[in-house]
Amino acid sequence: MKRVWIAYEPRVFREVLIAVIGQLESVEIVEDISAGIDIGIFRLAETGLLQNFFLSAPLPEAKLVVFSSRGDRAFIRNPHETNWTTVQPFSMPELLAEITRQN
Repeated sequence: MKRVWIAYEPRVFREVLIAVIGQLESVEIVEDISAGIDIGIFRLAETGLLQNFFLSAPLPEAKLVVFSSRGDRAFIRNPHETNWTTVQPFSMPELLAEITRQN
């Protein structure tokens, strides 16, 4: 079971993501990250660049998926890695594939 933390803003987008991703049998949506997470999902800044928060390598044990609300770009960092992969375009099928993919 993968523990997924969805910190996407605005709230309405986060609620939709929780509803869709929460339907996956292999996923547990978590609100409290103190017990650890496997995947963190965040919104990409309007500038299209990763914010300093992500560049400082938070949550090293988790896969991080940071994507724009327009679906034109995403950055993905696998657990215990420092390099980010850019995916263009990025849509719901790609997001679901990243969540269900075995690392």
